[in-house]
Parts: sequence; structure tokens; C-alpha cells
Amino acid sequence: MKSEEETILKIIYQTLNRPGPFEKRVFLFTNIPDQKEITITIKGMVREAPVPKIRVEPRKLRLGLINTNSVSNLSCRITNEGREPLTITKIHMIEGDTVYFDGKKQGNLVIKPKESTSIKIDFTPMTEGPFTRVIFFETNAKNARNGRYAIMVIGEALKEGSW
Repeated sequence: MKSEEETILKIIYQTLNRPGPFEKRVFLFTNIPDQKEITITIKGMVREAPVPKIRVEPRKLRLGLINTNSVSNLSCRITNEGREPLTITKIHMIEGDTVYFDGKKQGNLVIKPKESTSIKIDFTPMTEGPFTRVIFFETNAKNARNGRYAIMVIGEALKEGSW
């Protein structure tokens, strides 16, 4: 290459799942006698993709001591922290095949960006002893692993009259 010649150097930085500021260095090795290495610094900001993001509060529902076969009315708030509509197709617990919400029967629950809704869940422990149960939200949220977002229900169930 002659001293007045130009060339194009194409640098690609994979930004998928890496929102926020970044600074990268690229080292270019040349055959220029007095400049064998050139360092190029690239700085920028990757904006988050417009996706739905779910947040459920509380993430742990602590019931304490409750009677077996009694219904506990649980309440949680679902917020869409994303920039696209959040769709929930099912809310269920794997243990006992308990389904709290089924979009196929009731119509999907859709929450607009930056909005919230409250839901009620009736939980009934069937066996005695300490328990930890997981309630899954089937959703299109980007932060839901394999389309499932989980919250926990913890407590201890005793036979009625045993405390």
C-alpha cells in the first residue's frame, strides 16, 4: 500500500444481551516499519432492545403457619418493565398440576409497557409440614428463562387444631 492509499477496516462487536456502555480495544498489526501495532479504541452505548420484561412482587410469598386444606388468598403485582406488551399465557404450579390462570380458556393477560396489574392466587396446602412451592408465569418476557418466570410460596402447613 502506498502512503496516500486508503482502505476500509470493518470491526464488528456483538451487542446481543449486552446493553449499556462499552469500551473495546482493537489491535491492528501492520507491516509499517516504525508502527507495527496500532490500537483502536471504540466506545459506545448499546441501547436495550424493545422487549417485554416481567417483574412480580413479592417474589417470595411467605405464608408462615397455615392449616392444611385451608385456602390462603395470595396477592402479587405483575409489572411490565419493558418497552413492548407483556403477554402471560398461563400461571401454574407443577406440584399437583394446579393452574391459576389459563390464557387458552380466559384469554391471555396482556400488560402494556410500564404498566402493572394485581392478581389473586388461592393457595391450598394439601400435606402437613414445611413447604416450598414454585408458581410459574408462562410469558413472552425477555427475562423469563425458557418462557417461564418463577416466584416462590413458602410456609408450614399443620392440621387444623394442632397449634
